[in-house]
Amino acid sequence: MTALRSGRSATCAAVFVLALLFAGLPVRPVLAQSNEIVAEVTRLRGEAEAVQPGGGRRLAVGAGIFMTDTIRTGADTRIQIVFRDGTDLVLGDETDFRIDFYDFEEGGGSGTSVFSLVTGVFRMVTGAIASAGDPSVTITTPVATIGIRGIDLWGAQRPNRLRIGLFGGIAVIVTNAAGSVTLTDPGTLTVVTAPDAAPTPAAEFDPDDLARVLTTVEF
Repeated sequence: MTALRSGRSATCAAVFVLALLFAGLPVRPVLAQSNEIVAEVTRLRGEAEAVQPGGGRRLAVGAGIFMTDTIRTGADTRIQIVFRDGTDLVLGDETDFRIDFYDFEEGGGSGTSVFSLVTGVFRMVTGAIASAGDPSVTITTPVATIGIRGIDLWGAQRPNRLRIGLFGGIAVIVTNAAGSVTLTDPGTLTVVTAPDAAPTPAAEFDPDDLARVLTTVEF
């Protein structure tokens, strides 16, 4: 795909293990590739592909998403993906987002999901998995780990800067080796500039900034 970047590596297994340890969950073996569909593309504008170690495949509306897929978007692209538990994920331009682990027991409402935001922008409205008491949804990034409980969340990972904003819900915890901050109030955000730089204290979105943020994940 001409619109897509190349040469970006997938998140390593060590990052996945750290994310599980952060969430206080048992470490489970993860296959290099899974044939189990965990989500489906429900909306797409532009170009996107799903990448596995053996190669990539062009995505379209109705396409299945597998565990260990890295979803890679091109310029001027939006893709909406809905997971089996109802989690709604939208990715914006030039984003690499990996499904490291996904385990959901339909009918039981319990499970675990671990994702990696390598670069780019996303918005996530969590489903049944994130209704548990402890964060059972985590997202790793190059500079911090995000623990999620029942939220509408926006995030952007760009060179040397991660921004995480809470639009609604219970809580999001942003943590790295230097510190941690918890967002509980809608319309607040935190910024992380390096793995050894603590997340900034929760602050309110500037209205103009919030308007710009929303355009990054709108169709």
